[in-house]
Formats: sequence, C-alpha cells, structure tokens
Amino acid sequence: MVDYADFKIAQDVIDTKEEDDFYRIELSNLRARMDPSWYDYNGVSVFSSMAYEHAAKLQKSIGVYSNNINSYTYNPNTPVYNSMFSLKYVFDRKNLISDGEYYKNIYQNDTYTVYENNYY
Repeated sequence: MVDYADFKIAQDVIDTKEEDDFYRIELSNLRARMDPSWYDYNGVSVFSSMAYEHAAKLQKSIGVYSNNINSYTYNPNTPVYNSMFSLKYVFDRKNLISDGEYYKNIYQNDTYTVYENNYY
C-alpha cells in the first residue's frame, strides 16, 4: 500500500510522544477490517473468526459498522464512544476529522493528519 510508509512515520512520532504507554488509535477511513493488524496498531476494528458474536452485536448497537458475527469497523464516531473505548488518536487521510472541541491536530505528513482526542 502506498500510504504504509507515511503511516509508519506518523506512528513513530506518536510512539515517541507516548514512550511506553498503551494507547489506542484508529484510521478515519479503513481499507479493510484488518487494518489494525496490517498497520500494527492497537485499534477498535476487528475481524477474526475468534471474535465473539455478542461483541460484534454490541458494537453495532452503539453505532459501529458490524456484520453481527465476527467483525466491526471503526468510522469516526461520537465523543462518548471514543472515550468509552479509550481512542486517543485518529489518523485521518480523508479530511473526516477537524480541529475543534474534540480533536487537536498534532502531526501531519503527505498522507495523514494525526488528531489527538481531547477526551480519551
């Protein structure tokens, strides 16, 4: 994928900022359900034959796309959802997120703008 290198550079910036702390990130627009695995980040989105059906149904009931069986995919969501799931950063490549009350732009490269959730 052509954006992989830009993603890794942005992720390195965040890793340096966070040092050894655990944090969760997501892309504002995923290519596939497996983006957290492909890009190697702690995300919300899941596709797994081992995923619990109840978790997929819960995610759907609170506004996340889900197949109700074994996957759910993050799309920009409410501040409450983002806080509930400790989503600290959103990597945006489609201009779906903006500076404001909920997010702060902390890094940008040719492909991604990284926003920090003010209320994670």
